[in-house]
Amino acid sequence: MFVDSEITDGAPTSERLARFAILDEHQSAFARISEILRESAEKLAGIYIDHFLEAANFRLDDKAKAALIARTAHYSRSKFSPPIDAAWIARIEEAGELQFKTGASTHALLSALSWSHRSAAEIISRSVEDPEERRYLVGQFMRISALEVEILVSTLSRLEKRRYRRTLAANAKAFDESIADIIQSSNRLSAEARVKASASVDAARALLDLSCDVSSASAQSSDAMAEVAEKTGGLQNAIEAIDGDLGFTLERLEEFSETARRAEQSALTLADDTHTIEALLKLIRSIADQAKILSLNALVEAASAGEAGLGFRVVANEMKDLAERTEQATAQIGSQVAHIRQTSDVSRTAHATMREQFDGLKATTDRMRTTLNTQAQSVKEIARCVEDTALGAKASGRAIDQMEAGIQNLSSAIGAVSAEVSALDTSLVSLRTTADAFTAKLRA
Repeated sequence: MFVDSEITDGAPTSERLARFAILDEHQSAFARISEILRESAEKLAGIYIDHFLEAANFRLDDKAKAALIARTAHYSRSKFSPPIDAAWIARIEEAGELQFKTGASTHALLSALSWSHRSAAEIISRSVEDPEERRYLVGQFMRISALEVEILVSTLSRLEKRRYRRTLAANAKAFDESIADIIQSSNRLSAEARVKASASVDAARALLDLSCDVSSASAQSSDAMAEVAEKTGGLQNAIEAIDGDLGFTLERLEEFSETARRAEQSALTLADDTHTIEALLKLIRSIADQAKILSLNALVEAASAGEAGLGFRVVANEMKDLAERTEQATAQIGSQVAHIRQTSDVSRTAHATMREQFDGLKATTDRMRTTLNTQAQSVKEIARCVEDTALGAKASGRAIDQMEAGIQNLSSAIGAVSAEVSALDTSLVSLRTTADAFTAKLRA
């Protein structure tokens, strides 16, 4: 009786042998076949090895080839020996495992077995004279040869599947580890991206607040500059008025001096003119006071402007000095006019002195007129600089407005990036779930 054990394809041994019509009553035929082929085992092994090496494209030296033929011949002597049972199938499977280790293709194995089985069938045919017995033995040989081929092929297939599953399991493990590393790295990068995006949003908002403050300060500076330019224009008009008045005073002084030379009666006219001079002196003092006040205001504005107001500060100091000199000059003129009033009764005897005094007054007035002209040019330059500064401040304000819009866009973009990072986190979680399901299927 054959051993009824489980074999590689999951069927019992008896069922598997029955597929090839190998029954208990055939055991004597298998013994006869084994006896006939035992003497030709070396030859059959040589045929098998030659065709196997050729089909597998292997190259061996003569010594290695001879050793391989000897081992194969030992296998050939016993492979057809009865009983054909589970133990016999196990021996064929061991041969298949050795064949698998060579790494040769199934095609090489089948090709070599075909040549070996054909030669074995010819040997059996030549060894049996009775035609009926010959057909019977060859038929039984073909059954057992087919079973051998089936066992070898199924063994190679099983081992190949096992190797594939191991490779697949290793690849699945590597894939799982790779996915885990990718997800971990992506989570870390997304967390860092969220932190950086949040910091960028905070920085953008702080910059936006700062730009608003700068824009407001720029607008205030522009308004202040415009006001200063307006006041400087008024100062220039005042200086031009002073220059016109000084010209008029010079003409009157010249006429008064000429009148003093002609007649003593001009003393009365001189007394009247002194009133006019006093009015002019009051105007000059008023202008000097205004110039002093404007110079002080200019110094304050220059001090608040910092380094940008250094040139303006110099001009303000000059205006202050001019106002002080104007005040001094008006005081001197007032003293002279008082002296003229005191000496108007004795003008007849003091014409020469009066002429000298008028000449000195004329010279002083000329210097004042020259100084005022110079100051008028300086005021024009100041007004132009202030106007340019105001235009620059307005341009800065527009640039800051554009910067505010850019920062708002940047803040919105960073917010969108943060949202995308959150979406990436969700995608990574989904990817991990899908990867786990995929590796679970592979392992199953």
